[in-house]
Amino acid sequence: MPILVEWLVATITLVGGRKRNATLMFMDGPFYAAVFAKRRDTWVVQFVERGWTDEKILYEGNCDPDAFLSSLLAVSESVVQECVGRIGSQST
Repeated sequence: MPILVEWLVATITLVGGRKRNATLMFMDGPFYAAVFAKRRDTWVVQFVERGWTDEKILYEGNCDPDAFLSSLLAVSESVVQECVGRIGSQST
Protein backbone atom coordinates (compact mmCIF):
# COMPACT_ATOMS: atom_id res chain seq x y z
CA MET A 1 0.00 0.00 0.00
CA PRO A 2 1.42 3.44 -0.88
CA ILE A 3 2.73 5.49 2.03
CA LEU A 4 0.19 8.29 1.61
CA VAL A 5 -2.70 5.82 1.64
CA GLU A 6 -1.31 4.22 4.81
CA TRP A 7 -1.15 7.64 6.48
CA LEU A 8 -4.74 8.41 5.43
CA VAL A 9 -6.09 5.08 6.70
CA ALA A 10 -4.22 5.39 10.01
CA THR A 11 -5.40 8.98 10.47
CA ILE A 12 -9.01 8.02 9.79
CA THR A 13 -8.83 5.41 12.55
CA LEU A 14 -7.52 8.04 14.96
CA VAL A 15 -10.09 10.67 13.99
CA GLY A 16 -12.89 8.11 14.17
CA GLY A 17 -11.76 6.94 17.60
CA ARG A 18 -11.33 3.32 16.55
CA LYS A 19 -7.68 3.42 17.61
CA ARG A 20 -5.71 5.54 20.07
CA ASN A 21 -2.35 5.29 18.31
CA ALA A 22 -0.88 4.89 14.85
CA THR A 23 2.50 4.31 13.25
CA LEU A 24 3.19 6.43 10.18
CA MET A 25 6.16 5.19 8.19
CA PHE A 26 8.41 7.42 6.09
CA MET A 27 9.72 6.39 2.68
CA ASP A 28 13.31 7.30 3.44
CA GLY A 29 15.37 5.64 6.06
CA PRO A 30 14.38 3.83 9.21
CA PHE A 31 12.15 6.66 10.42
CA TYR A 32 8.51 6.79 11.46
CA ALA A 33 6.09 8.93 13.41
CA ALA A 34 4.21 7.42 16.34
CA VAL A 35 0.95 9.29 16.89
CA PHE A 36 -1.03 8.98 20.12
CA ALA A 37 -4.56 10.39 20.41
CA LYS A 38 -4.31 11.41 24.07
CA ARG A 39 -7.31 13.73 23.89
CA ARG A 40 -9.78 14.74 21.20
CA ASP A 41 -8.06 18.11 20.74
CA THR A 42 -4.43 17.06 21.20
CA TRP A 43 -2.32 14.31 19.73
CA VAL A 44 1.22 13.49 20.82
CA VAL A 45 3.65 12.80 17.99
CA GLN A 46 7.03 11.13 18.35
CA PHE A 47 9.51 11.06 15.49
CA VAL A 48 11.46 7.84 15.87
CA GLU A 49 14.59 6.37 14.30
CA ARG A 50 14.54 2.60 14.24
CA GLY A 51 17.89 0.87 14.62
CA TRP A 52 18.87 -2.77 14.37
CA THR A 53 18.39 -3.36 18.08
CA ASP A 54 16.71 -0.26 19.47
CA GLU A 55 14.66 2.82 18.70
CA LYS A 56 15.54 6.43 19.43
CA ILE A 57 12.93 9.16 19.87
CA LEU A 58 14.32 12.16 17.99
CA TYR A 59 11.46 14.53 18.83
CA GLU A 60 8.23 14.50 20.80
CA GLY A 61 5.55 17.16 20.82
CA ASN A 62 1.86 17.95 20.80
CA CYS A 63 -0.09 18.24 17.58
CA ASP A 64 -3.47 19.75 16.73
CA PRO A 65 -5.44 16.94 15.05
CA ASP A 66 -7.37 19.39 12.85
CA ALA A 67 -4.16 20.96 11.53
CA PHE A 68 -2.64 17.52 10.97
CA LEU A 69 -5.69 16.33 9.05
CA SER A 70 -5.89 19.53 7.01
CA SER A 71 -2.23 19.20 5.98
CA LEU A 72 -2.64 15.54 5.10
CA LEU A 73 -5.73 16.25 2.99
CA ALA A 74 -3.97 19.15 1.22
CA VAL A 75 -1.03 16.90 0.32
CA SER A 76 -3.43 14.21 -0.88
CA GLU A 77 -5.23 16.71 -3.09
CA SER A 78 -1.90 17.84 -4.55
CA VAL A 79 -0.97 14.24 -5.39
CA VAL A 80 -4.34 13.63 -7.03
CA GLN A 81 -4.02 16.81 -9.10
CA GLU A 82 -0.52 15.84 -10.21
CA CYS A 83 -1.77 12.42 -11.29
CA VAL A 84 -4.70 13.95 -13.18
CA GLY A 85 -2.31 16.34 -14.91
CA ARG A 86 0.02 13.52 -15.96
CA ILE A 87 -2.83 11.36 -17.24
CA GLY A 88 -4.23 14.34 -19.18
CA SER A 89 -0.88 15.11 -20.78
CA GLN A 90 -0.48 11.49 -21.93
CA SER A 91 -3.82 11.42 -23.72
CA THR A 92 -3.00 14.32 -26.05
